[in-house]
Amino acid sequence: MSLAALDLSNEATPFSGTPVGVTQAWLAADIAEADWLVPLGTAAVDEIHIMADTMQRRPLPTVLRSIGDFELPNLISALDRSKDILDHGCGFTVLDRLPMDEYPEEIMVACFWVIGQRIGTQVAQKWDGTVLYDVTDTGKVYEYGVRGSATNVELVFHVDNAFGPVLPEYVGLLCKYPALEGGLSRFCSLYA
Repeated sequence: MSLAALDLSNEATPFSGTPVGVTQAWLAADIAEADWLVPLGTAAVDEIHIMADTMQRRPLPTVLRSIGDFELPNLISALDRSKDILDHGCGFTVLDRLPMDEYPEEIMVACFWVIGQRIGTQVAQKWDGTVLYDVTDTGKVYEYGVRGSATNVELVFHVDNAFGPVLPEYVGLLCKYPALEGGLSRFCSLYA
């Protein structure tokens, strides 16, 4: 029997006491691309171009950028759809697609920072206060004091920022160049 066919609406999560809907408890076979993919239309991508061009003309540190500094009605509509999927749908979403190859990496990271503000408040990823960082194989050996995201070790399902007093509600990933080998991102439903 497909998990999506079960009525879980009266069951409480072991974490928050709020009911779990069938959309949050899923197996890969139960969901389709339309359940998580949010295409960015031409108007939203045009707004990203304007935002990126503005950032290039007016340099600032990424963490000083604010979504309120830009007119983004079409992009905000797509982001609101993404947030609805995160909160009431399957719990993960993919925005398709930012113009990654048309701007320097630091500009697209800054756009990603601004986009994330519509979803939630950014929090530190590391003890030293780092909020954004690269996930890439640096050649280091995975050992005490070395994050798995800096090595080629396979990372099992996890939540980011497990050291924090409260787990983050959302985790954002931005990819410019997929790995030639490995580096797959996988998602699962904790509820399922």
